[in-house]
Amino acid sequence: MAETGRLSAPTQPFASPVTLVRVAIIVGILATWEAVAASGLLFRDVVPSLLIIGSAIVELLADPTYYWNLGVAAGEIGLAMLIGGLAGLAVGILLGANRLLSRAFESYLYYLGPTPKIIFFPIMIMWFGVGPGSKIAMGVLSCFFPVALSAAAGMRTIDNVLIRVGRSFRASTWQMVTKIYLPAMRLPIINGVRLGLGVAIIGTLLAETKLSNRGIGFLIIQAYSLFDMPRMYAMLIVLFVLAIGVNALVGRLGALAFAALAATPAWCADQLKATLGQKGNWDTAVIELGTRAGIFKKHDLEVEAIYTSGSGETLQPVISGSVDLGFAVGTLGAMAAYSKGAPVRIIGAQATGAADYWYAKAASPIKTIKDANGHTIAFSTNGSSTNSVVRAFIDEFKLTGAKPMATGNPASTLTAVMTDQVDIGWAAPPFGLKELEENKIHVVAKATDAALVRGQTIRTVVANADALVKRKAVIERFMQAYRETIDYMYGDNPQVLKDYAAFVGIPEPLAKRVRDEFFPKSLIWPDEIKGLDALMAEAVSLKFIAAPLSKEQLGELIQIQGKK
Repeated sequence: MAETGRLSAPTQPFASPVTLVRVAIIVGILATWEAVAASGLLFRDVVPSLLIIGSAIVELLADPTYYWNLGVAAGEIGLAMLIGGLAGLAVGILLGANRLLSRAFESYLYYLGPTPKIIFFPIMIMWFGVGPGSKIAMGVLSCFFPVALSAAAGMRTIDNVLIRVGRSFRASTWQMVTKIYLPAMRLPIINGVRLGLGVAIIGTLLAETKLSNRGIGFLIIQAYSLFDMPRMYAMLIVLFVLAIGVNALVGRLGALAFAALAATPAWCADQLKATLGQKGNWDTAVIELGTRAGIFKKHDLEVEAIYTSGSGETLQPVISGSVDLGFAVGTLGAMAAYSKGAPVRIIGAQATGAADYWYAKAASPIKTIKDANGHTIAFSTNGSSTNSVVRAFIDEFKLTGAKPMATGNPASTLTAVMTDQVDIGWAAPPFGLKELEENKIHVVAKATDAALVRGQTIRTVVANADALVKRKAVIERFMQAYRETIDYMYGDNPQVLKDYAAFVGIPEPLAKRVRDEFFPKSLIWPDEIKGLDALMAEAVSLKFIAAPLSKEQLGELIQIQGKK
């Protein structure tokens, strides 16, 4: 009898495809360089061999004067980053917080930002002299703009709920900056600092090449003047490696600094990252609407939502551990990932039944799903619930000639249908309702036409297994807030429909129609995975898993959180 235990995980490759491509690019560049060096097409010292450059690197790293000049350049760049970064951060926060100042001054930053800063070097020399001051000033000028623009943009992305919470605690201006603004805009600031670091290095070293008797820029231009090409290339390679390391270090230290900054106040929220399939659907808007209503904040939670094109893209970050939670993950896809040893757990139902539908152009001869033989049928991404439904259509209606095609989100799918790239598209309300009313498309099938969907949980809420162990209390609290938000979404507070209409960009009457006609509350209630036996049979039939999961495996896979 075939063993029904967990399928053994596939052997991990020696290296990921991305790593192999990167290695191939580097090897290709080195091989091309060596070929040009050996060909004699150019003067031998212009393109020296890799062996000669390697010897020059060894000599460079053994030269004490190199480290002294490296220290000079590092000090100039460090001071430039400190001055320019703090100035850019202060200006960015000020412009981002004040609409009048933003309109009056921010355009100047956009105009001056792309300007080559080296044109200001003569002015820097006149103002700060020929010593380190002019080089530091060039670095300050270079890094100021990306930090300021990133900070200003980050200020505008801060959730108003966070600001209201800070004010409700009567936080001072300094507390608002350090405990609300900076932690909430940590990613834009870190990205701005990393960009600022890159241009500060360029600006400072470029200034050293123009007028200096010390620093890495001075050594590079000196080697060039003496036509010591191997030493020049050696310094460029070492500088490149150092810049990569420092950039990575800045990103890591920045994340740690913001984490420490955010951890100080007692009322600081626990943070969760989540991927969500299909932005704009009513069933995937729970986090957005709960955040706008302050429900997650009431439970001391801050949820960073990352939207994807479908279940496959939603699940992978959960498996890798880069996010804690995933929403609208196909049940069969979650089973398949678990059976292969992926660290994924189902912690709630996301959709029991479905509002998804399939359509064709108004002029298409395809009237029902039974007419799909010989035609292309869209789904979002591999492993998604729409993929499962399409495969169920093919199996149940014997559509042996139909061709499934991944088309991404509903918007890209509509484009593909209207331009005749695919015959049958898919969508979920509210998307497509306007086109249906205008008779541009007609419905071919609904998800519930497939037995797989009727009364069954086809999409789930999943968590990374390690995150569920380490942050179980936080995730349980999240699911309680999730249920409270669903109750709010189906209550009599009119604000929820206003928020959803604003979020999706549709009129309020259409928002109400989407909720009332297509998404009953039972569809998105998370407490039970329904139709598990039928889903298991479908998973085996459609080759998501090789054999049914055992009772023990299901107990490990499905761990409903926060259920009362």
